[in-house]
Amino acid sequence: NSVRGGDLIIEDNAIVASSANTDSGLGFDTGRNMIVRSGAQFNLTGGADAGLSMENSNLLVDNASVTMGGNFVLGQRFGNNTVTLLNANLTAKSISVDGLSVINVGGTRTGAAGAVGIFNAANVNLSRNDSGATAELNFNHTSNRYVISSIFGQRGRINLIAGNTVFTGDSAGFAGQTVVSG
Repeated sequence: NSVRGGDLIIEDNAIVASSANTDSGLGFDTGRNMIVRSGAQFNLTGGADAGLSMENSNLLVDNASVTMGGNFVLGQRFGNNTVTLLNANLTAKSISVDGLSVINVGGTRTGAAGAVGIFNAANVNLSRNDSGATAELNFNHTSNRYVISSIFGQRGRINLIAGNTVFTGDSAGFAGQTVVSG
């Protein structure tokens, strides 16, 4: 389940679906981009193991959706991943983010705030790697009440830049930082 030699772009209401019950990979030491935009859907629905693993890659979901029945893993081996969700829906069983990776919701940390879609994962683990780099989850959005029910864990960093974000999950196991700057 890999794309070799280039980027993967899914757009204009296209639907790409896999019903295999295995992880799919994006990147692996070469830096790939996957762009899902303009009403498109990327669905990994084969079961509890139908997830996505990213290494040295970028995922942009812009006015579109990504759904997986399994885990979404950013940086299990190499790290350096960026996921940006612009008015986008993301659903996964769980999300694990290594210390060199970042997820942006609504907009990037330094960019303009934007619209948000659905962010649905039972558990989100934001780690810090051995060299001290910290995984980041940035909320930079325009919503007056954006509810996140995920349970957060490990030692990463959550940046609340713009918008009103409400966390309802029991995140007693989160030992990282939550920084409010907007």
